[in-house]
Amino acid sequence: MSFSATAFKFKLDTLSDTQESIVSISQWVLFHQKYYKESAKIWLNYITQDSITPAKRLSLLYLCNDVVQQARRKNKPEFINEFNKVLPDALSKNYGNLNPKVDRLLNVWEERKIFTEDEIANMKASLEAEPKPLESIDIAPQLKQINDLFVHLNKLNDINQENLTQMGIQSKTYLYPQDPETLPPAPVYLSKLYMLEKLGNVCINNVEEIKETRMKINSELDSLFNLIIDGTKTDDSKIANINEKIQKAKETIRDVNLTSMEAGSDDDDFPGYLSDSEEEEETKKRRLSQTPSGGSTPSKRVAFSEDVEVFEDPDENKEESVSVDVMSLLSKLVD
Repeated sequence: MSFSATAFKFKLDTLSDTQESIVSISQWVLFHQKYYKESAKIWLNYITQDSITPAKRLSLLYLCNDVVQQARRKNKPEFINEFNKVLPDALSKNYGNLNPKVDRLLNVWEERKIFTEDEIANMKASLEAEPKPLESIDIAPQLKQINDLFVHLNKLNDINQENLTQMGIQSKTYLYPQDPETLPPAPVYLSKLYMLEKLGNVCINNVEEIKETRMKINSELDSLFNLIIDGTKTDDSKIANINEKIQKAKETIRDVNLTSMEAGSDDDDFPGYLSDSEEEEETKKRRLSQTPSGGSTPSKRVAFSEDVEVFEDPDENKEESVSVDVMSLLSKLVD
């Protein structure tokens, strides 16, 4: 198989912690010597993924170990130099309770002079450094269940991948041997076949659980889809309601403007009214003008109102009639 990033990633996906799996991929990497830089870079990008478990990272370090040790034996120092550049970053990731095994591997490299003392010290400093805290990620309540299911699914896939890899290796060895003469004696062969059968049943159980988890995710996605559709319908209803109010407001504004324009042309036809303070002031002036001064007779003023009736004093009319009669008699006497 020719070298490519996709091919190498696929091999890293199938990597297990067995010696056979590690040696097989290590030989493939060393065979493609001119791609040593690409190999180290792809390996680093793969091992530093957050989804990679500590156990898988340890297997990847064992792969690196086989590559650099074989490179030393085969006089291919470029692999050692290139992996030396990326190892500190790879060792800065979380290895959990597997740190002692990683530290033991570094001690082996130091003892066998694979890397210099300074290079090993730099690697150990990265391993012992406190891992950077993960940034907290806010997950919406509606997505929490789906997120939990996907986390569970990823774990199941990691476990199943290791089992499938192991089953593939064992099947190739005991079910499809290239040379039947290499098969072990019958009792051992039967034991291996029984183990292979058990491993196959485990893989089936793993795949069934993965399938069940996928169905749960699909159900949650359907519920989420229905929730979104219902929400969009509610949004449409709200928009229609708001538009109706906006249209009503526009019509009311137009009616008020028309009414104001008509009212402005008829302002002169309406009588004016005094305010309460002006009316009180006018009343005071009338009282002052009606007060007797120097024997003069106060003038009569009448304030008209729709609810006011005017009554004339009958005695006042009678007095005026008597005065007229006396003057008539006096004029006759003179004549």
